[in-house]
Amino acid sequence: MKKKFIAVSVLICALALGSTTLTSCVDDNESASVTAIRDAKAKQLTSLANYQQAQADAEKIIAEAEAAIRNAEAQAKQIENESASVDLEIKKATLATDIEAAKAKAEANLMIQQAALAQAKAELLKVEDAVDLATKAKINNLIAAADAIMNGGTYTLYGTGINYDPNTGDPTWAYATERTVTINPDESLIGTSGSQQVGLKYQLINKKADKVNAEYDLTDTKLKIAEFVRKEKINLAVNQALLAEYQKYSNTDKETAEKAANEAKAKLNGLQNTLDQAEAVEIAEAAKINAAYTAILATEVEKFLNANSDFDEGGTYAVVTREAVEAETVTVTHDDGTVEDATPNYAWTGTYRNIGTATNPDYIKDTRVSAKEQIIVDEEALAAEVTKAARDLDVAQTNYDAAVKVQTEGLKDAALVKDAPGYQAWDFNNDSGLDLTTATYKDLKDATAAAQKAYDKEATQANRNALDRAEADEATYVAYFDVDDTALENAKEAKAAIDALNTLLTGDAFKAYTAAYEAYIAAHDANVASATATLKAQHNYDVQDDLATTLANVAAGYTDWAEEINTKEKAINNAEKNIANMTDDGTTTGGYTEASRQAYIDALDVEIARLEKEISIKQAQYDSYMSQVEALINGEETPEVPETPEEGGEETPAE
Repeated sequence: MKKKFIAVSVLICALALGSTTLTSCVDDNESASVTAIRDAKAKQLTSLANYQQAQADAEKIIAEAEAAIRNAEAQAKQIENESASVDLEIKKATLATDIEAAKAKAEANLMIQQAALAQAKAELLKVEDAVDLATKAKINNLIAAADAIMNGGTYTLYGTGINYDPNTGDPTWAYATERTVTINPDESLIGTSGSQQVGLKYQLINKKADKVNAEYDLTDTKLKIAEFVRKEKINLAVNQALLAEYQKYSNTDKETAEKAANEAKAKLNGLQNTLDQAEAVEIAEAAKINAAYTAILATEVEKFLNANSDFDEGGTYAVVTREAVEAETVTVTHDDGTVEDATPNYAWTGTYRNIGTATNPDYIKDTRVSAKEQIIVDEEALAAEVTKAARDLDVAQTNYDAAVKVQTEGLKDAALVKDAPGYQAWDFNNDSGLDLTTATYKDLKDATAAAQKAYDKEATQANRNALDRAEADEATYVAYFDVDDTALENAKEAKAAIDALNTLLTGDAFKAYTAAYEAYIAAHDANVASATATLKAQHNYDVQDDLATTLANVAAGYTDWAEEINTKEKAINNAEKNIANMTDDGTTTGGYTEASRQAYIDALDVEIARLEKEISIKQAQYDSYMSQVEALINGEETPEVPETPEEGGEETPAE
């Protein structure tokens, strides 16, 4: 018969149950091995957080580049109503420079960030003490898969194969399978080839930049054609008027022509005076346009967006768009019956500049700076930013509170020095010879007090040095627990800003802005009458000036009336043909048409959509793998391997 032995500790526990006071037999102190595992897991989670932060920083670089391109796109939209070709070319050159600078900055910063990402990955792979060998293998493979998707590379895809009975078709047994998956750098999210960025996200930046340039080129072509047609219509009106005059004098002799030329010249002074007066009235009326525009800029909404451009169109956190108000074209009928089209330019702010001299001024409309387009609130984007700011503040507050709690615990007398965050033994002078693996904060303070006592007793240089070094050790320990409130303050400021903007864009302030913008458009429309008077006066003067010159040439024997009439008829026919075709002679737009420009933009849209879809799929894969890594570190159940079923040639994230 076998004897049974009961351990003393078990017997004591059993006896304890019979006492009036029940006590636990389990030691509450955590064993060293458990502590080591817990600390190792904490280090792994920290390394994982650093790796994910490095990835987030790379995402921020890409977001900043895209924001710069959106800003360039917003600038391009602002010149849609402009027609000054010289200004347009200058702005186009500036836009191209801005886009290239944004791309170059993103490329340089991404190269730096990829080095940080590689370092973070190395740290993550190095800290593996918290898991068993099998789990290590899973983590390593998951990180390899995530890294391949992010930067390009190779990883192993595991799966299960099934054998089937050839006669019945029933499954007979299952077996493990594996295959190597290689993702090229240009198929990864932010991969490089040599020193060049070739990843999908950088490809997307390039395509979006190409689209902005293409849209600018389309606008440029439209404006050039519109300007060409506008001038053709003016020339047509003048030529039609002149043809009618020439036909009156087709049988005129030299003496009659001289008399007619003198009469034509005499009329010019009066027409010039009429033109000068019309221009003076138009300039005076334009002051109302400028006053209305100034009122827009003075609204609370515009002042806020001017000070916080990240929320404006093209900004990193854009919650509004800007749209040009479509102007209605006015048909101007001249005194001689010819017609001309005129369209208010809402991009003009109502100012003039003198291209003449102080004594002989010549004022033209100043279109070098365009008016801001009307603000349209993106309600979904605004609501999303409000929610995001609130959540960011919650997280920042939680992190701050946790740091304060750690600080409070760390500055207690019994706190162990070695448990301080960032602790390194070599940070301490430790002249008193403390065992820093067991020393407490109180021990450091006691060492300082002892050094102070020695110095007070005998103020020698040696005692002073010892006191300074003991105080430095205490300060070093306290500094480990410094709480940085920068993130919390930034989150508070961000929330205050978006809350203020939300109030502005949904309340009386936005109603005031809308009223101011409508008043600005109304001022432009009211200016049409004075602008029309100037157009008519200019037309009358141009026709009369050309007629006077031609009659003078006839009187001098230089002009063949039949040839003049024939020339004007040809010019009229050519202008009518060009206007009907809404095109030019092929030199104005460099041979490009509106249709060809649009076709290129459409092709870019298709490519951008393809890249965005592929990025979405690969980003989901990456996120899935990193979630599995975190779960494995925490000891949670995860799929055995990163399963990535293929769909349409693309890998999709594991479920």
